Amino acid sequence: MDDLKVLRELEADVPPLTASARTAARIRLLATIDGAAARRPARRRPVLFMAVAAALAAGAAAVLLVPGDPATTPPPVQPVSAYEVLETAARTVEAQPETTPRPTQWVYEKSLHAPGNTRRQVHEYWIRFDGRTHASIEAGRLEIKPAIKPGYDDKSPQQLVVYLKKLPRDPEGALQRIYRDFDHYAGADRNDKAFRVISDLLSHNVALPPSVQATLYRATARIPGVAVSKNATDAAGRPAVAVTREGDGVRGEVLLARGSYRFLGFRMTTTREQKRSIRGESAVLPKGTVRMNVARLAYGIVDKPGGRP
Repeated sequence: MDDLKVLRELEADVPPLTASARTAARIRLLATIDGAAARRPARRRPVLFMAVAAALAAGAAAVLLVPGDPATTPPPVQPVSAYEVLETAARTVEAQPETTPRPTQWVYEKSLHAPGNTRRQVHEYWIRFDGRTHASIEAGRLEIKPAIKPGYDDKSPQQLVVYLKKLPRDPEGALQRIYRDFDHYAGADRNDKAFRVISDLLSHNVALPPSVQATLYRATARIPGVAVSKNATDAAGRPAVAVTREGDGVRGEVLLARGSYRFLGFRMTTTREQKRSIRGESAVLPKGTVRMNVARLAYGIVDKPGGRP
């Protein structure tokens, strides 16, 4: 599933969001992880799940910037212990068996993009585990495309798994490593950056080992300002547990299924009025604007592009 979509790029101007743009953003994240990301003007992507990714809302910029309404605005966070909920989530996911895709298999995601009260859009996306090619449904047809740039093969879902397996298994050590590796992300608050990075990494959990997911949950619980609501819903209306953090005028939410704690999606909502430059024009985002609202509908490992679990 795409894409979550890079999270640092959510603060940039919004270009038209296509499957190719989403893939390019994912590759820049993975290149950053590998220590070789080029410094270039940031773009916003739909995060992403497969990143990001990954950030991930589709359509024109105007579609993204819509004030929230009662159907989409998340409920207030309830006073629940983030540590307790995320420890339960970690124990739940780490009990699951590990499945490692073959390099030539494909990671598949189907996602719903529903910012504000605008029209909803469903996207399907495939990326080969070794990153050599990707595919998406464009205008009702399956389009298969090569890697964004020659030589970027190693910046793939496979390499992301390799990187994450090298994280320390103790949560504090993993969090300190994330602080260090992603310190150059946009923004002054390292805790805000760490929350966004972990949110994006969790969106790649189709291929992540359960032990890595558990470590990321436990590391998230140690980020100052993280809270939990047990009474949330995702963009598809499914009941969810929301792991939240507010920073820089935005509330980020990672949405997990109740009981299984599998990744459902994410949402970003403004907590104060914001001024933005959208395609060279000034825009004011009222407080409560749902900037991104994505739900993962289906996902899995398949043997070819166009295949579904």
